[in-house]
Amino acid sequence: MKNCNSSFRAWTAGVITLLAVFWTVYAVFAYVIPAFAGIDAKLSAALAATAGTIIVSVALVVVARSIETRAATQQTTREKKIAVYEQLLQFMLRTFTGTKTGEPIPQADVIRFMTNFAQRIMVWGSNDVLEAWSAFRTTLADGSPDDLILAYEELVRTIRRDLGYQNPNLGPGELLSLFVDEVKAPTLASRPE
Repeated sequence: MKNCNSSFRAWTAGVITLLAVFWTVYAVFAYVIPAFAGIDAKLSAALAATAGTIIVSVALVVVARSIETRAATQQTTREKKIAVYEQLLQFMLRTFTGTKTGEPIPQADVIRFMTNFAQRIMVWGSNDVLEAWSAFRTTLADGSPDDLILAYEELVRTIRRDLGYQNPNLGPGELLSLFVDEVKAPTLASRPE
């Protein structure tokens, strides 16, 4: 939902910027046209057309550069988020499957990871991901193993939303079923249309 709000805000800001550009062009023409009143009609029309073309061209270049800069910033941020989120998912999967593979992660490594990861998530995580991470950490400290695994699934679901996936057909347990054998995800045939 927040991704839709930020998209709407970006769209609104773009529309407001274009309206400001058009109003500026109108104001310039409203000021300049009376100055051309004493000049030959053909010459004043040519000057007005030239001035209008220059103003619109400059405005379009400024708007295009602004959009390109915003897109580049969003892409860089997305790449950083992906790296942080992948680090978390790799570590957590290793933690959850450690007993099955016979390679449990030592407690010192878990504490070291959590400390380092907290620094990175505070910088690159969206507000929703930070809230899900906080809920996961709270559950880690106070919850049962079942609550912990459900909080982890919600964290992964929130990360996917932050990266642009809408998750419309991912029901409860479907992400868990990818790495927890005891969880059986609903089959495609059993989903409502």
